Formats: sequence, C-alpha cells, structure tokens
Amino acid sequence: MAEGGGLWRPDRCAPERYEGELFVGGNFRLSELESAVNVVQLRKLPEIVARHRAVWRNIRARLGSYKEITWQKSNDPEGDIGYMFRFFPASDELGCQLCEALVAMGLSAGYRGQNARPDWHVQRDMFPLFRAFPELNRDDICPVGSDLFDRRVTIDLNQWWTPEDCELFAFCINDVLSTYCTRMDT
Repeated sequence: MAEGGGLWRPDRCAPERYEGELFVGGNFRLSELESAVNVVQLRKLPEIVARHRAVWRNIRARLGSYKEITWQKSNDPEGDIGYMFRFFPASDELGCQLCEALVAMGLSAGYRGQNARPDWHVQRDMFPLFRAFPELNRDDICPVGSDLFDRRVTIDLNQWWTPEDCELFAFCINDVLSTYCTRMDT
C-alpha cells in the first residue's frame, strides 16, 4: 500500500479481517503524472465552480419548503461548489421512499440509511482509530453527525445544465417531495 496509493480490499471500509490489516493513515498520494494533469486542470476550476454555483442557485430558488425536510445549511454559500443538493428527511423510512421516487423520476439520487455498509467518511467506521484508542466508544463520539450522514439524501447536479434544465429538475424534486411531504407556504 505504501506505493499503491490505495487500500485494495474486497470491502475497503469493512472492519479488519486480520490483526494489523488496517492502520491509521491510508497514505494516499498522487503520482507525478496525476500531479502534472492536475496543474493544468486547476486553471479550469474557477469556471467550473461558477457554472456549478449558477445551477445550484437556479434550482434552489425554485424548491419549496417541506415540513418533513431540512435542507442542508450552508455556512459559506460563496464557498460551496454546489455540485449536489443534500437534504435530511425526518425519518429513515421517508429517506428511502424519497430516494426511490427521485431515481424513478430519472434523477441521480442516493441515500445511505441506517443499515448502510461501513464508510470511512464517518468517524464511527474508522476502525483503525478505535483499535488504536480502545477507550473511545465508537457510538458516543458524534451521534448527531453520524445520524445526519446516514439520513441525508444527495442529488447530483450538472454544471452544464441550462436554465430550462434547472427548471425541470426543480419541478421533479418538488413533485416527489409534494407527494411524500407536507408543503409549507413561506
């Protein structure tokens, strides 16, 4: 792994299969070729970010408020790239229903849910950390963060969408949410 830049296992984020298989610090790094490509790609970043933000704002302005939905709060709207929408349904059951309905509408939506596989983006699944510090209780460290990570619905956005695409996209989201949730007038 030291030179491979990744952790290749049948289930990358699963608990270790044998003593010492996992360790703190995955040692992920770029090759020289990847770095050279990224130098060129970084020059394109301001335009990419601007397009993503324009699409995000266009769609968000068209979305309603719903009693059972909390939209992800942004503490820095100018700092967010806006390549996806995230929201939190009131329950796991509702999250599953919404994601299924959004996918049926042709949207690229995802939902983890309460019984999702381990994922190292959330602290409770960082198994090497808890092996190194057995006095820590995996379930007690960040219960709110873990709940939000599992309960979020994500919907991918495309930087190349036109205003008409954004209008249709927002219509689809509102249609699904109106079917399963209580719309609130603002």
